[in-house]
Amino acid sequence: MLVYLILNMNNDLTQLTKNIKVAQIIEINKHPNADRLVLVKLDIGANQVVEIVTGATNINVSDFVPFLSSGSIVPGYKIFENKTILLQPKDIRGVVSNGMILSEFEVGFSDDHSGIFILNEFGINEDDIGKSLIEVIPEILEKVSNNFNY
Repeated sequence: MLVYLILNMNNDLTQLTKNIKVAQIIEINKHPNADRLVLVKLDIGANQVVEIVTGATNINVSDFVPFLSSGSIVPGYKIFENKTILLQPKDIRGVVSNGMILSEFEVGFSDDHSGIFILNEFGINEDDIGKSLIEVIPEILEKVSNNFNY
């Protein structure tokens, strides 16, 4: 029974985290209607570029970051707080944000939500853009498993 429970938990975590993709920041611009927000263009792979709105201040052009598209559940809230937060396109001060770049908390990696989880130190490169984060950095799933709130 315990083996079945662990297998189900790992399947649930894989399902929850598989939609997190590696993206690269290609452009950052000031939000036209807000002093503390920026517009970020992301390369999400397959010749796709999306724009999101964020208040994060720890990002730079060329950073690799975890990206979650609209229609996905934010894993960290489910893992740490057992809350289901479903991303939807959102108009933020006149600009539609089409997804989210994630903090360590939002990924489920740690309780740190002070800024975006910058993936550069993990040896990510352009070939990884658009791939599932847990495929590119498998140890993230292991860390998320340790944080899962049974």
